[in-house]
Amino acid sequence: EDIDYFQQIVDIQRYLEISGRLLIHFSIEPVSWALGVASLSAAHILENMEIGHNVIHGQYDFMGDETYNSDYEWTMTGTAKNWKRAHNHHHHAYTNVIGKDTDYGFGLYRFSEDIEWKPIHLLQVPFNVANALAFEFSVSLYDLQLTQYLLPKWLRQAEHDDLLPLPEVFQELKEFVAKASKKGLKEYVFYPALAGPLAPKVLAGNVSAQVIRNVWAFAVIYCGHLPDGNFTFTEKEMEAETKGQWYLRQILGSSNFEGGLLTHIM
Repeated sequence: EDIDYFQQIVDIQRYLEISGRLLIHFSIEPVSWALGVASLSAAHILENMEIGHNVIHGQYDFMGDETYNSDYEWTMTGTAKNWKRAHNHHHHAYTNVIGKDTDYGFGLYRFSEDIEWKPIHLLQVPFNVANALAFEFSVSLYDLQLTQYLLPKWLRQAEHDDLLPLPEVFQELKEFVAKASKKGLKEYVFYPALAGPLAPKVLAGNVSAQVIRNVWAFAVIYCGHLPDGNFTFTEKEMEAETKGQWYLRQILGSSNFEGGLLTHIM
């Protein structure tokens, strides 16, 4: 049943991407162009939220598929290797443990009184707007904790106790730049160039679809990870927990929001 569902989602995602790109490319008026943007946006969202996230978690490793396993390289600019360390390890091993979970605060924000106030937190609102619009970039870089290296000590948030060594940071930045550049050339140079004099229309469509996906992913992830009411934990509490208590911490440290079937799939 799981395999049938997954293969159905993969097929739908492919059809949405093909139809979206064709509509954007061949549209001659705003309505078909907008439908193309909507279709391509939905394809990006499905690939990231329902395919990539779950596959990289190892959820479908049991299939033995050569493509859809935990090494799957999704279309987000961040690498699967970075995501597995950031999300599968730092977030799910240490869910909402202050000083250990890089998802809780993203190195810039203050979502709990358990986090010491710093001047950097005055910039939360404008940072959050920029974060939503460019989410695929910020979510690909946040686990590198670049603020700890770039900001003066008086401005930055309290240091995370599991910082990567600088050589590893540079290596991951190199991998990020390589993947982001390859994707940027495809989305913002190659596809528009195919349209010749109508290249600006295709470029605008591709950029719009990426931004819509970014804002959607931002909204879903923030609503699950960071709303008021989520519990936070100390390292001392984590050290003494049983396996069952680890599961309980996953529940207490996250939130759900209700919607229809389509909302939950997306």
